[in-house]
Amino acid sequence: MEVRNIHIVQAVIPKYRVPFFNEILKNSDNNYFFYCSKCFEGYPNTAIKDINFDISFFKIKTFFNILFWFSDFKLYKNIKKGDIVVLEGNLRYLNNFKFLFLSKFLNYKIVWWSIYDMPYSTILNKYIREIFMHIVDYNIVYTEREYKNFITKYKKFKNIAYLNNTIDISRFKQFNEISNELTNYKNSVLKNKNVLIYCGRLTKKPRLELVLNFLKNYDIQNKFYFIIIGDGEEKENLVNLSIEYKIEDKLSFKGAIYNDEILSEYFKLAHLFVYPGSVGLSLFTSFANYLPIITHNKYKYQAPEFYAIQNGYNAILFEYFEIKDFSNKINDFFKDPLMISLMKQNAFDTINKKYTINKMSNNFIHALNSI
Repeated sequence: MEVRNIHIVQAVIPKYRVPFFNEILKNSDNNYFFYCSKCFEGYPNTAIKDINFDISFFKIKTFFNILFWFSDFKLYKNIKKGDIVVLEGNLRYLNNFKFLFLSKFLNYKIVWWSIYDMPYSTILNKYIREIFMHIVDYNIVYTEREYKNFITKYKKFKNIAYLNNTIDISRFKQFNEISNELTNYKNSVLKNKNVLIYCGRLTKKPRLELVLNFLKNYDIQNKFYFIIIGDGEEKENLVNLSIEYKIEDKLSFKGAIYNDEILSEYFKLAHLFVYPGSVGLSLFTSFANYLPIITHNKYKYQAPEFYAIQNGYNAILFEYFEIKDFSNKINDFFKDPLMISLMKQNAFDTINKKYTINKMSNNFIHALNSI
């Protein structure tokens, strides 16, 4: 098979994406070149300390924080006839239009790596995305469900593949013990409690106010405790809401934690991961640590990673933002210790057996080899 030059362009390369690229480099014979910025507002920074492959960095210029231009871009000089350029399928990245235009003259292939089923997307937005998916040479979407939705609509379309987006869980497998400090925390603050946990950025997206509402109005017997890991613009609002609701003794804000061992220890203290809003890769972190998740049931308002959820197997689904149903589902879950045990194991098996980083990388390599 011919060795190809593959140029992968990302706004940033966060820590969770590094193992995926490492797996590709290990299993593919093609030549890979990576391009990204060191930081981009609203996104995790590029994990420079964790990356052991070469990267060409560029800078991002913003226009009213709506449109973006990648400057100091070395790719324009490196690209050759027959190469493949993998772009993030974001129409706000103006360079994507330049790449599309130049590809017609320089005879290289464009791969559009994108989310097809974007949560809260309008009909017009989806139609525009579909136009570009037909213009480029090949498409890679995040999940098999998106792939099936697209080819059901466009039955004759062939230039598309899926990844089944996931994370590498090997970094969590090595941690089996809980520190003395957290053991004491378990035996005091968490003693006889049903422990809920959230881990991620504190924004409006996870809709954590629903959990606080539950603690205030539905935890009458004071059986629940909520551990919140993360930081962000909504933290102050959530703290103030907990004070207003007088539930400060039912929850704790642990701040942002980036140490995998400490994260794993906190997950071991919990019984259920809560994400009332549109859940993304956080659900895989939950599954990697043997935790089922509760989230809402509206697929069109969920992120692509929702594909891995099976109601009653590794997750609990409640009616979209119905606090009473949210409460009933949580209470039913904790009435059945056998269900808790089974769903914990099912959550781990989902990511350990079905949605692995190796399978994701093989899907990527196979897609590029088919071009």
